[in-house]
Amino acid sequence: MKRDYLGPQCVSLTEEPYADGAALLPVPGSRKMEYKGNSWHETCFLCHRCQQPIGTKSFIPKDTGYFCVPCFEKQFAYQCCACKKVM
Repeated sequence: MKRDYLGPQCVSLTEEPYADGAALLPVPGSRKMEYKGNSWHETCFLCHRCQQPIGTKSFIPKDTGYFCVPCFEKQFAYQCCACKKVM
């Protein structure tokens, strides 16, 4: 997994533990996001396009990135030629 898709101070918990001192320690009461065997702090699971935390919102995986639904629709979804709305 590429580090580009993780928060600036977080690494996947399945990677080398606390690699280069950049990983955040688990904080009691914080949420852990998991997807396909990888784990992130809730605030470190970011949309590849807008870099905003996805948190518990819906997301769409594409290639090696994760996108919030609005960003995925802007970048990849087909749009109607007349009204420009997502099809």
